[in-house]
Amino acid sequence: MTPCSTPRVTVEPLAGMELPADSPILRDHVVDPPHRTPDYLAKYDRRTLVYDVQHDAARDRITLVAPRLLNLWPLLRDGLRIGDRPARGLRRRVFPKCEILTLPARGDPVSVALPDGRVLSARPRRIDPTPFRGTNAIVTMSRDNPLDWIADWLRFYVRAHSADGVLFIDNGSTAYAPERLADTIAAVSGLRRAAILTAPRAYGPLIAGQHARIKPNFLKSAMLNMARVGPLAQARAVLNADVDELVQGPPGASLFDAAQRAWHGTLNIGGTFAFPAPGTDDPAPQRAHVWQAEPPRISTRKWAARPGGLLSRMGWFVHQVGGEPFRLVPESRHFRLVHCAAANLNWFRGKDSAVAAALRHDRALQDMMDRVFDD
Repeated sequence: MTPCSTPRVTVEPLAGMELPADSPILRDHVVDPPHRTPDYLAKYDRRTLVYDVQHDAARDRITLVAPRLLNLWPLLRDGLRIGDRPARGLRRRVFPKCEILTLPARGDPVSVALPDGRVLSARPRRIDPTPFRGTNAIVTMSRDNPLDWIADWLRFYVRAHSADGVLFIDNGSTAYAPERLADTIAAVSGLRRAAILTAPRAYGPLIAGQHARIKPNFLKSAMLNMARVGPLAQARAVLNADVDELVQGPPGASLFDAAQRAWHGTLNIGGTFAFPAPGTDDPAPQRAHVWQAEPPRISTRKWAARPGGLLSRMGWFVHQVGGEPFRLVPESRHFRLVHCAAANLNWFRGKDSAVAAALRHDRALQDMMDRVFDD
C-alpha cells in the first residue's frame, strides 16, 4: 500500500488482469445484435478477465474477483497458475454480475496462460481485514465527484450515524489524483480507518433487462463483493451509498446500529429524491437538497448490512443483499434515503419541468442539514 498524508488513509490499485486488445478470445456479448447500440458497444467490457487478486495470509487463501466470465471460464480455469504451478482446489461462486474464485495458496504471483502462448500475470494484494474490524464502514464507488462534496458526504455520516470507516473505490477519476482524494478524506474528523482502491475499469452499459441475457454493468457489484470477502469482512456493519445519497433518521440514531441488531443483519433503506431550490440549473451540494417533489419521486433503495450476516453470505448487490430473499425484508420505518438529485455531474432530475413546478420546502430535511452541517 502507498501511504498518503496520514497513516489512516491508504491508496492501492487493484491487482487485475486484462486480455490483450488483439486477443482472438474475448468475452461473449450478452445482447443480441439488433440491440447492440453504439453506447453498449463502447461500454461493454469484453477484455477484463479478473478485477482483483487478493491474498489472505491468515488463511493462506487467494481470492480472484472477476466480472461474469461466461465463455472465458475455461480459459481462466485451464490456464491459471500460482507461481509456476497449476492451480489446485479452485472453487467458483457465480453471482448475477460477478464471480468469486478461491483456492488455497500462498501469495505467489498469479498468472493465466493464454492459448496463443502469451501470459497474463498479477501479484496478489495482501488482504488484512483487521484494520476495519468493528468499524461502522461505508463502501462507495465514485468518479470525479467534487472533493468538497465527498468531504461533506463523509462528515454527514460521521456526525449523523457514527460512521468511522470508509472504503472508497475510485473508478478512474481524472479531475484529481488519488493523493488529493486521500488528503480530503484524511481531513474528515472522526474516521479511524480509510482506504482508497483505484479501479479504472469500464463501469459497463446500463441497458433494459429485456434486451440483455445478463445485465452488462459488472463492475460495481463485483467491487461490493470484493469488499465483502476482503477488507470489510470484519466490519461491524457496512453502508452501501453513493456520494449523492444521504440517510435520514431520528436524531441520535445510527443506521449501523439498526443493521447490526437485525436478526438477518440487513437494513432495507427506501427513499425519495430531494432537490435544491427551484430554478437551480447547475450541480449543487448535498446540503442544498431540502425540497421534495409533490408527489414524491421514489428512488431505488440502498442498504446496510453485517458482512457476516445471513443474507450477506449470499452476496452484496447494488440495491439489495442476498438476492431475492431481500424482498422479504421490509423497508425501514425509521431510516429513509435522501437521493440528492443535483449532487451529480451526469444528470439532474430537477430539470424536469413537472418536478420543478411541484417542489415544496421540506422542514425536516432543512433541520437535518442545519444540524449536521452547522460548522
